[in-house]
Amino acid sequence: TINRSTENDVGLFGYVDGGTIENVGIENANVTGDDNVGGLVGVNRGTVTESFATGSVTGDDRVGGLVGFNLDTVTTSSATGTINGSEDVGGLVGQNFGTVTESYATGSVNGTGNDVGGLIGYNVDTVTESYATGSVNGDDRVGGLVGNNTGPVTNSYATGYVNGNQDVGGLVG
Repeated sequence: TINRSTENDVGLFGYVDGGTIENVGIENANVTGDDNVGGLVGVNRGTVTESFATGSVTGDDRVGGLVGFNLDTVTTSSATGTINGSEDVGGLVGQNFGTVTESYATGSVNGTGNDVGGLIGYNVDTVTESYATGSVNGDDRVGGLVGNNTGPVTNSYATGYVNGNQDVGGLVG
């Protein structure tokens, strides 16, 4: 349990800058923060590989089951659980400015605002060979895989129920 509801960069690793997290698993996590909140990493500027997180993650902006804000690489990793936030909320990554490859999310994702996705809430960079199967609920730009997308998405899919008010899609909002 990590309960820092007024703090940013919250996770088992709050801020990773150039390091590698490999073969790390978190089970039954209960993580609460403000912005940049993840079950494993709050902000990633390194590499997260072959890692996973299960449990519940709650925050405001940039909230993800594994990583809150990704600026580098997430590969061969997963997240399962209940993810709750406002904006940029994703089952695996809240906001992605890096690469997500061969990864998946299977939990439910709930956002009260914009950019909510089963895998990634807001994606600017690359997503490949990844998927999401959980239910997704949000307001605007809500997608089964990605809520708001401006980057390339290849060889990926989503199968969960998606609910929103505007710009809602089974794959991308």
